[in-house]
Amino acid sequence: MATQYPPAFYRVSAKAIIFSGDRLVLMKEDQDAWELPGGGIEHRETLEQAFEREITEETGATLETVDLTKVEPWLMYDERDDRPLLQLVARVTTKQSVQAGMFGDVEIGLFTREQMDSIELAPFAEKHRAALIAFAFG
Repeated sequence: MATQYPPAFYRVSAKAIIFSGDRLVLMKEDQDAWELPGGGIEHRETLEQAFEREITEETGATLETVDLTKVEPWLMYDERDDRPLLQLVARVTTKQSVQAGMFGDVEIGLFTREQMDSIELAPFAEKHRAALIAFAFG
């Protein structure tokens, strides 16, 4: 008898590299670890539309540009939801500076390159810590 596998379903998310001055914008939502702003891409939504929606929802800032010439695909397995996860990471700029503090239920933090080595990151970000630092600050 053939092995039964669950259907192949990848959750695809847009995650943004945003700077406020020389500091990387990270957020906490529903956990005690920092991650890049962003979230799931909705059905029939372009990557740029997903970034625009997610950045506004999570930081209150308005998207200015998305650099789609270099998008980093980061794969991981989401243990909580028992499914593979594909994060599409890109640099974005916003029309306003993002401020540290609370925005709704989201805590926003601003971090220097030096701080990135010691902060607690969410699982997807932790798995790709070196790539995240290189992509953001390199």
